[in-house]
Amino acid sequence: MKIAFSSPASRNVCAPFIAATLAVLASPALAFDYYNGAKAALSINGQVVLSQQGGGPNGPGDAGGTVNRGGVNADLRADSDIFTSGKVELAGTGAAVGKVQANSSYTFKLKPPAGANVKGGKLVLHVLLEGSASGDADVHLVVAARSDFGKGEATGVISDNKTPMVEFDVVVPIAPFIENLALAQTDVHLHLDITGKLAGAGQQASSALASRSTRVTSFKVLDAAGVQVTGFSTDLGNKLPPIPESAGGPPPPVPPVGGTVEAIEFFNATFQHYFVSSATAEIAKLDDGTFAGWKRTGQKFNVHPAAAGGLAAVCRFFTVAFPPSSSHFYAPRGLGCEGTLTNTNWQYEGDVFYVSLPTVEGVCPSGTQPVYRLYNNGRGGAPNHRFTTSETTRSQMLAEGFVAEGAGPMGVGFCAPQ
Repeated sequence: MKIAFSSPASRNVCAPFIAATLAVLASPALAFDYYNGAKAALSINGQVVLSQQGGGPNGPGDAGGTVNRGGVNADLRADSDIFTSGKVELAGTGAAVGKVQANSSYTFKLKPPAGANVKGGKLVLHVLLEGSASGDADVHLVVAARSDFGKGEATGVISDNKTPMVEFDVVVPIAPFIENLALAQTDVHLHLDITGKLAGAGQQASSALASRSTRVTSFKVLDAAGVQVTGFSTDLGNKLPPIPESAGGPPPPVPPVGGTVEAIEFFNATFQHYFVSSATAEIAKLDDGTFAGWKRTGQKFNVHPAAAGGLAAVCRFFTVAFPPSSSHFYAPRGLGCEGTLTNTNWQYEGDVFYVSLPTVEGVCPSGTQPVYRLYNNGRGGAPNHRFTTSETTRSQMLAEGFVAEGAGPMGVGFCAPQ
């Protein structure tokens, strides 16, 4: 269940498409803030049975459908709307090839703080690709960014069901002669490509998925010495929320977003470890046994899937420093994340959801409930934490030797929306 990090791969997979799209996007004659596109195609025994595309300026793009034909059951879907997501599922006795593409292009304005000097530095966009693949299938995400001061491109790939998330950076060099005014505009393009193949009778089914979490999640600006210059913000116009600045500086204000998702708790009896996840693809694999040994405890709590004003990002970490067990840890920014970032035993996996913070006394804001953080005190030779909204469960864990951590005497790790 370890989160894998990809390195930039092929640089020319969709360069012509990206270049053409960005050229159109930058044209002053076209008045739009973003452009989305989606394509879906399926062939069975060499014959095209599905070919669909959709999208356009200032609106979502979607394409796909279900097919039951020639001994093949297929489900294809591509969606784009600043994020990119899609799936290809093939099963049956026929030979088939399914492919979907989701593309999203947009322009954001980069606003520097007063007196910033980043000549010769870098703009770094952090990207999350979340999904899975099985059989003869894979997921590719290419992200390109271009501005007057430079351009960059990077690729993330998921080709198995052991890598539910891939995170990577797109680095855009800032020319040494660039003034702050020239930082104003950056064009970003996301190209998602999912392919699945079915060889025929007796062959394994193919399935690949990229979830709606796939997107540029944050940015940071470095000076010529590689030190982050904080206080930058982005503006994507009235239709889109800004991209938050990465750790090291305060995130820009973002409009409130509605809706919550559930963080589901699991328990592994072999390692005596607890684990929570709000990622749809990861939860499905915990449930179906892809990640063996994990069972739902029946406990869960709500979290926000996106940033909003007054919310803190929750960092997720992973460690293999205590064999034979591995472990995950969650801590919000402002209450545990920053200290763990400096601990070399723990690998930072990204900001996975958003919550409210308690006061130093452990009091949560109105409309939220405390999530108690409990530490196993190294029992079994490996650290593990349990997060629960139940005071009864909290008392049981303390009786078993767990230690309360977090804010206030009760050990409040963060505050979950009710």
